[in-house]
Amino acid sequence: MANSIISTLLGSSPFVVYNQSTKTSTRFDVKIVNASIKLTAEPQRQMLEDGSTVTDSKTVRPTRMSVDVICPDLNVLDQVNSIMSDRTSLYQITSRGLIFANLMVDSEFIRQSPDMLSASPVRMSFKQILIENVSPVIFANKSDSSVIERGIAALNKAKDSVADLYAKISTSISA
Repeated sequence: MANSIISTLLGSSPFVVYNQSTKTSTRFDVKIVNASIKLTAEPQRQMLEDGSTVTDSKTVRPTRMSVDVICPDLNVLDQVNSIMSDRTSLYQITSRGLIFANLMVDSEFIRQSPDMLSASPVRMSFKQILIENVSPVIFANKSDSSVIERGIAALNKAKDSVADLYAKISTSISA
């Protein structure tokens, strides 16, 4: 966990996307803002003669993953855009010990505003291709923690506020 909000904001999280088609990984120097993973299944309800229903099976829906990142410069934005433009490859993403394979690019959303001078917030969306007899999510074991990527992380609680940091910096400069 970061010691201050400044080091968290200025630091970068490794974000690795593994291309299953070309067997290559791409490491992005981006700041992960948020990641959302949606696992869904739909129960199959059957009507009985007495008017009641019974659920006897379920249909697993494809996993959807959305990752919000901030690209610090145009080179990183170009890297992300080249991955997101490839609509034929399947990807694998690891997030905190959860491994999602067979993901295809669903959409990319780039927000540019005058508030962000050189950085660009990007939302990358993936949708999983379901393959028979293949688990949609692989849970990595704790014993494998040395090989699991640090993955997607978000700031939960800041130790200091920006005002506190400003006060510390101005005190140290004036001293």
